[in-house]
Amino acid sequence: KATASIDQLANGRLLLGVGSGDRYAEFPAFGKSFERRGELFREVFQDLQTLHRIDTPKMNSSLTQMQDLNVVPKPIHQGVPMLVTGASQQSLDWIATHADGWITYPGPTTTKEDTLGLKQKIAAFRNLIPQGEFKPHMTNEWIELDEDPHFPRTPLRGGFVLKTGRYGLLELLHQWEEIGVNHAALGIQFGKRDIGETLAELAQEV
Repeated sequence: KATASIDQLANGRLLLGVGSGDRYAEFPAFGKSFERRGELFREVFQDLQTLHRIDTPKMNSSLTQMQDLNVVPKPIHQGVPMLVTGASQQSLDWIATHADGWITYPGPTTTKEDTLGLKQKIAAFRNLIPQGEFKPHMTNEWIELDEDPHFPRTPLRGGFVLKTGRYGLLELLHQWEEIGVNHAALGIQFGKRDIGETLAELAQEV
């Protein structure tokens, strides 16, 4: 209901990233088995699709029991697109068949050669999508955008953050585009510059 309401308010633009979770301590709080998280993920995934697409569904999974009850509102476009994050304890074939897209971490992002691993990952995903249907791939990077536009791409915090000038960032984004990335998320919370300045440069120059 929450996701469908957001989708309505956003005029059908919501993309929902979903994952099985990987923090053991969170599962006892909900009385759920950490070891069964892959199976539970598939059930929740299917239950969400059913609730978004079918009026008054009859549901009887281990998590959802419902009959003669309609959850409103419904999303604008026959369901909210759900992109699986990482593996979520699923096979790549399952993700390619059932998800609306795939979100993965990019790995190293310092050089062009660093993107080869991501390129192979995306190609393997696309080769498994049934009937050649288009499904997007999304990746992300946490960046520290330097004031010097020519500052070279430099890994920080063991590669967790990429420090770069805008030309290095543009180069990375073009490389991602070439290998099949469709959506890129940039995290700027680890940067040392004023966030407003960083956002302005991204908006105007990138």
